[in-house]
Amino acid sequence: MSLVPRPPWPREMPSRPVQRASEDQQASVARVLAQAATHQADQREAPRARVETPARIAYDAIRAVNWSTLRHLRHSPARCKWRMAHPEPPKPAWLLGAALHAALLEPADVARRYALCEVRRDARTRAYQDWLADHHEAQALTADEWDAVQGMTAAVRRHPHAAVALAAARTEVTLEWVDAPTGLRCKGRVDALGAGLVELKTARNVAPEALGRAAYAYAYHGQLAWYDDGARVAGQLADDAPPPKVIAVETAPPWEVVVYSVPAAVIEQGRALWRRLLDQYAACQASGYWPAIGDTVQSLELPRWAHEAPAEEEQW
Repeated sequence: MSLVPRPPWPREMPSRPVQRASEDQQASVARVLAQAATHQADQREAPRARVETPARIAYDAIRAVNWSTLRHLRHSPARCKWRMAHPEPPKPAWLLGAALHAALLEPADVARRYALCEVRRDARTRAYQDWLADHHEAQALTADEWDAVQGMTAAVRRHPHAAVALAAARTEVTLEWVDAPTGLRCKGRVDALGAGLVELKTARNVAPEALGRAAYAYAYHGQLAWYDDGARVAGQLADDAPPPKVIAVETAPPWEVVVYSVPAAVIEQGRALWRRLLDQYAACQASGYWPAIGDTVQSLELPRWAHEAPAEEEQW
């Protein structure tokens, strides 16, 4: 069954003479339209709350610092504190990655948590409301998303290095440890843990340069070092364990897969990052002061690349 096409929006309206609005009025209208568009998009596409396994529920109940919280300190302590009280709601872009994780790492439970939805995924329609009522817990996957998850799952399973890395590993492993310098309880939930640590990532482009940029932008190096160090402190990873691996799979056909071994130098950079963030978290917690970016007057600097001299002057 094909999806019902959405009507074009906004619809064209008959033209009529109007008075020119002031800049303030135009800005106000633009804000209202942007808020309305965001609200409509949220109503159409926002996934329902994810159904979790008992193991995940137990993990979430552990009162400890995790990487998902700590990473917000890269922006500011104020952002971190806000996110602790207001967790990020599920986003449509996260749906593919979460479904792939379930299919590969928790296959016995995937049918309860995800289902194919062949009506338009729009919470304002009766057809979708009926679908939600019939699928009490499952999250809706469109036909394209369903095919993508199946394609990515098959691609990872037939990739020789990815298949070996997952076959010999425990999946969705909960880690708990105490950070000695700060005394803080810490936790992590690793995708797979065998002889070494394995993390599964989805991306539009898994080529080395592109994934390297994504790894820095999303602080994968900090996350991997946090898990790797935590697993060692928790006694779940040997001192001579191999370097962590990342299984990266593209979200579009032909769903290319690359397995990356993470060098020690990258893990060391990640370790320095999480150490700095955790120390900052401990200081904020002790003082009760969670500063925002703009609490002090700062110097506005140009990016480093702006100072680099061009290879040759352009001719005009």
